[in-house]
Amino acid sequence: MNPLLIIRSAQELITSRTQTRSGFIEAALAKNEKGRPYIEQARTLRAYALTAENPQALLGIDAIRPALLTASGLSDKAFKYFTEADKTEAIRALIKNFLEPAGNEFAEELTYRFLLIKGDSLGGSMRNYVGELAQMKLVRKLLSLLAIREIPYYVLSKQQKKNNGWTSGSYEADFTAASEIAAIQWSHDGKNRLLFFNTKIPLVNNNVDICLFDGDCLSFDSGRIVNHPQKALMFGELKGGID
Repeated sequence: MNPLLIIRSAQELITSRTQTRSGFIEAALAKNEKGRPYIEQARTLRAYALTAENPQALLGIDAIRPALLTASGLSDKAFKYFTEADKTEAIRALIKNFLEPAGNEFAEELTYRFLLIKGDSLGGSMRNYVGELAQMKLVRKLLSLLAIREIPYYVLSKQQKKNNGWTSGSYEADFTAASEIAAIQWSHDGKNRLLFFNTKIPLVNNNVDICLFDGDCLSFDSGRIVNHPQKALMFGELKGGID
């Protein structure tokens, strides 16, 4: 085996300063890009708010009612527990406690509070994005290794996981659709290998990021391969953040 492919010490696993800096920059750029829709919404909300003579008049602008509810601090998940009267009460509380005290600057106050709540939502989506990005990078690296060594492989998309709908690998297409791949299967030197992402493993009763099994597409059995611990070769946690 090529000695350059062997991990010889724990020091070789430490992320370098250059890699850490690159990771932070990549995450910052992605966060700014994902924040653009919220900023545009906030600009539109402010334009509507400026047409109101006073904070109370905002209640009469139906187009911004969802945004007013967001600014009041209510999440989409909370809406199903609220009647329309409850929602109106929440907006009135926003107006009384925060917008009226702002005086003539109530439109700006509303905009800031809308962005504050959306920022929390952005933080959650970014945490998901970092995890997805790490998996996508791992998938693409594995696909490139299989392709360059001309090892045939099969992929299973997230949508076809329950149907066990494997398709023959096509490197360029699979590279582009890496974020939609749930599992990869290949055979080499008489050994079957099946890499499965994000699934609950009965052995530990928890969700595991990376699972490597000794199996083929048929034995995957729509994910039920996890019920055969004797086929398991490796379980791992995939860390995508820079911390």
